[in-house]
Amino acid sequence: MEEKRRPLWSSSTATRVELYCSAHATEDHEKVLTALLNVIPEELRKRYLPAIEITKTVGYHGNPITIYRLVIEGIDANEIFKHVVSSLSEEDKEHISSTLRSRLEGRRLHMRVSKQWAYLGKLRVHEGDDVIKMVFTLGHT
Repeated sequence: MEEKRRPLWSSSTATRVELYCSAHATEDHEKVLTALLNVIPEELRKRYLPAIEITKTVGYHGNPITIYRLVIEGIDANEIFKHVVSSLSEEDKEHISSTLRSRLEGRRLHMRVSKQWAYLGKLRVHEGDDVIKMVFTLGHT
């Protein structure tokens, strides 16, 4: 009988997480911030709201873009990793597993979730635009 491999998230911990998303001038920036914060467990949101870095830039066609970035290290990074994994559907977990090779860069795991779904409080893997990018630096159990 073939032994089933354990998923990456059952044998790893995260020591750092980087969250990124952008907002165009036409987007409601409060909603974008809500979506970004919804990626992390509710009990950590108020603590990390002031830590969000905001950068204003200009897009290719001269349109204003705001970049939101949040970096968290240590125990809270692992709590966010566990929160994200537990919030994903089985279908999304399978997708991550089947595309793992292209998502790993050394110990860094790259994932994207839909910004629209995150605003609604649900995490759904999304590979297109309008996403929250997550980079987890993985440690060992």
